[in-house]
Amino acid sequence: MVQQGIRGLVQQTFQNPILSAIDQAPPLEQEAAASARTAPPRTAPTRTAQGILHCIAQYPQAIYVIGNAPTALLALGEQISLGLAQPALVIAAPVGFVSVVESKAAIAAQTVPQIRVAGRKGGSTVAAAIVNALVMLACPEPVGLPSPARQ
Repeated sequence: MVQQGIRGLVQQTFQNPILSAIDQAPPLEQEAAASARTAPPRTAPTRTAQGILHCIAQYPQAIYVIGNAPTALLALGEQISLGLAQPALVIAAPVGFVSVVESKAAIAAQTVPQIRVAGRKGGSTVAAAIVNALVMLACPEPVGLPSPARQ
């Protein structure tokens, strides 16, 4: 969802590629899906966590923006701890109740550049707003957000 919120401005400005972790996740086989449903919540590999690991393998120094999936943020934090990822920036804005505070604390303990939304607040719209603000600040020429389609 962050991808939808930043695509227009990124395409107008720097034209960087935007990957969604969920789109990068390998397809789950039926056995793996059943295992994930029966595993304890902390060890079950979510599709977003699997996707973020795939992204890290390809782009260990990318900018990582997480607006909804605390499991992806936990996976990113673990990869940073292991020295397998050195993000240029982490924007940590997952929202909710399960593992949200823990995932933000895990990233806070890292020495990578980061922007975190404190507590249980956040979400894709907040993460997208942060990215769009940074893009507008970094762009040498004034840009505006795409106009909504008229009906």
